[in-house]
Amino acid sequence: TANLWATTNNPGYAVPEYDEACRAAMNSMYGTPEQIALHAEAQRIFSRDLPAIPLYFVPEFVAIRPEVKGVQLDPTQYLELWNIEAFDIDPTQ
Repeated sequence: TANLWATTNNPGYAVPEYDEACRAAMNSMYGTPEQIALHAEAQRIFSRDLPAIPLYFVPEFVAIRPEVKGVQLDPTQYLELWNIEAFDIDPTQ
């Protein structure tokens, strides 16, 4: 390929049904049953073909003050701040 696979798709995995499941999941409403099902379908296809063995940086814990709300660990995200827009402070804590 012209870019020598220099993208996040380094193994060059190209399967139309996988790409469609990923696109549909990214275009669906976050956290809905539809989005969850579409991600599960993409994972099923990837697991079936296993074009690469994914290695994830998995945050195992994060320390926050009791008044900080909305922090969620996600093993598919590189940083604990991946959803910083959902963070909030509850002054009653």
